[in-house]
Amino acid sequence: MSISITVSNGQTTLTINKQNDYVFVGDRPEYTCSVNGNVNFLKEHPLRWERIQRDGSQSIISQLSTVQPGLESEFSVKSNTTDNGVYFVLRFSQGVKKNNDGHYRCVLYNKNNILLAEKKVEIHVIQLFKEMEFQVGDTRSEVPNASTLVLNLEEGTYTSVCKTSGSNPAASINIYLDSTELIGQTVVAAVDTKEIGPPKVYDVEKRNIIDVVPSDKDKILKCVSVLYNDSVIKEVISFKLHIYSAKPAITCRNTSAFNGARQISLTCFIKIDGVDCTDNIFWEHGETGKQYKEGGERKSYWVLCEERHNLHEVISSFYIDTVTEADFRSTYFVVYVTKFKSVTRQQIVLYKDEMFVKKFTRANIVCPLIPDTNKSVSWNYGKKIVAIKNTLNPILGLENRFNVTHDIIQRQFHLRFLNFTEEDQGIYKCSAVANGTHTEHRVSIEICNIPDNYNFLQITMEKEILSYSSNVCSFQIDVQQSNTQDGETLHSGSFKLTILGPNAKTFDGKLSDQRIREETLTCLELNEDYCQIANIQFERT
Repeated sequence: MSISITVSNGQTTLTINKQNDYVFVGDRPEYTCSVNGNVNFLKEHPLRWERIQRDGSQSIISQLSTVQPGLESEFSVKSNTTDNGVYFVLRFSQGVKKNNDGHYRCVLYNKNNILLAEKKVEIHVIQLFKEMEFQVGDTRSEVPNASTLVLNLEEGTYTSVCKTSGSNPAASINIYLDSTELIGQTVVAAVDTKEIGPPKVYDVEKRNIIDVVPSDKDKILKCVSVLYNDSVIKEVISFKLHIYSAKPAITCRNTSAFNGARQISLTCFIKIDGVDCTDNIFWEHGETGKQYKEGGERKSYWVLCEERHNLHEVISSFYIDTVTEADFRSTYFVVYVTKFKSVTRQQIVLYKDEMFVKKFTRANIVCPLIPDTNKSVSWNYGKKIVAIKNTLNPILGLENRFNVTHDIIQRQFHLRFLNFTEEDQGIYKCSAVANGTHTEHRVSIEICNIPDNYNFLQITMEKEILSYSSNVCSFQIDVQQSNTQDGETLHSGSFKLTILGPNAKTFDGKLSDQRIREETLTCLELNEDYCQIANIQFERT
């Protein structure tokens, strides 16, 4: 590169051999500035080497070939005259030092010290990055050029960030997935070096968004940082991707139980690479919204989990200590949450092994079994086959009593009574091959007996107590005669109702003008349809 100036004695050209140079500490570069004038011209127009530091301060290094006092040990300038002009070569006597970073210029002045022309060279004293790191999601590596690390990721969207710090010049960073360069945003920040002195150093960060899918398995995700060019320094941090599916396969076994049964479990199989019994699996009670995780106290409800690493699955079971009527009306969900908060929920049902049906009404018996592909579901009553799939047994002539409904979404077959009567009472069984195993589900169904010959004592109790199932209850009345009306004796006093069982409860109340005609008191347990479930009698005391 050259620049021309015009002076009184004709056309003069000023040249320099480099405009940018990258050097290490200790290097001994040479920078040549030439002018096509002669010695007499230079007496009238002295050429100087000057230095401009990064903070903008300027100083004179030499005039012609004479180095300024105090700088002789650091710089030297040699001159040489040829037919083409005069050459001034700037050298670093002790090699380049870190603080030599900056601009250097050769300058022509006139005899009035007015700047006529200049040529600059920018010297970059190379400083390697102090640190390099590459982070993908929550995983970070700070060891360049080490062995490729295996990175386990769920499929999804991640932010990858590659950083270098403390380098001069600023590093060039690129991120690749195999051989494909990923587009990203680069931020370069000059570090304040006032405390440590020149030269300036730079922190560089490059980040991008990457969507990984199962087909990216075994691909190499790498960050490549280059300082000036590959021959100066090139650092690489790489990951070998192992991609897991983010959506687990969840299969659940619907369960049936009798009212009052103890320690019944609802079980689900959760299958996905890398799954374990951690906090990202929990059960949710549909009625209360309460969540249950493994490790809680074994009270009314609790969760147990079993890991099967060889199958990449866990078995999670939700336990009910004592089954109540309310448990049959509730919904239950097993929930799997990924680290990105995406949620997979699977509903599971607790079916009742006993049913009470009002006479001359329609009723459904739900079969919770989901048959394997190309397998059938059959319904039996005693030794008689009622139906296979949704086809009734034509031999029994049951078209006016039953039909079978097919839940296409759940792949289940349910038996429906069209007009329930005494002859329909009994035990019904549905069976199928489910999950490779022959499985049966039995239901006892009876006529609903609604008591109508009793005086009901109206007692307000908490909802959980109304639905509590117990085998024994006691009812004590402290009665005092109060008056006689129309030939009847009316009583007043107090009562105590005790429901026995694991969660025993006692209720106290007062009686006012009650007609007590029977010598035997009856404690009835009713379901939500007022069907009598239990009848316990004891003598009034």
